[in-house]
Amino acid sequence: MDGLVAKKFDLKYRQILREEDDALHRIQGDFSSRGMINSGVYLKHVFEAALVRSALSAINALLENYEQVG
Repeated sequence: MDGLVAKKFDLKYRQILREEDDALHRIQGDFSSRGMINSGVYLKHVFEAALVRSALSAINALLENYEQVG
């Protein structure tokens, strides 16, 4: 059962990362086409995406560790 939970999380984790990448590429395209690539708003989105990735990576590592121990 635990392996199934980790597998489902991993699939969701990968989906969220793909969505974040797609969103960042769209945002980057918008800002670069307007000449605002160094805008604080763009940097805010990049920072938020990095936080999401870090949190998801930490949760994924905890699940993997839990499966190895349990």
